[in-house]
Amino acid sequence: MPATEIGIGIALHECGNSACDTSGSTLGGVLYAGTYIPVYDGTFGDVPYQNFTVSVPDGYSGNAILAIVHASMAGVSFLS
Repeated sequence: MPATEIGIGIALHECGNSACDTSGSTLGGVLYAGTYIPVYDGTFGDVPYQNFTVSVPDGYSGNAILAIVHASMAGVSFLS
């Protein structure tokens, strides 16, 4: 049974010229938050995917971390 997709978030955390903290304690500025409708077309084997295009806001420079948050429900069925 495929997963029921809830959504995805894409965020960018600017670190400046120092090393980025990889602890996951902050996501940064949200570049996208919304639906995730993956495609299962065999391009990456059995792995579903969706392409996203985002723009880095003006003023970002130096190191940064791009964070992706994905929510889905697996093994569920809907009651009718």
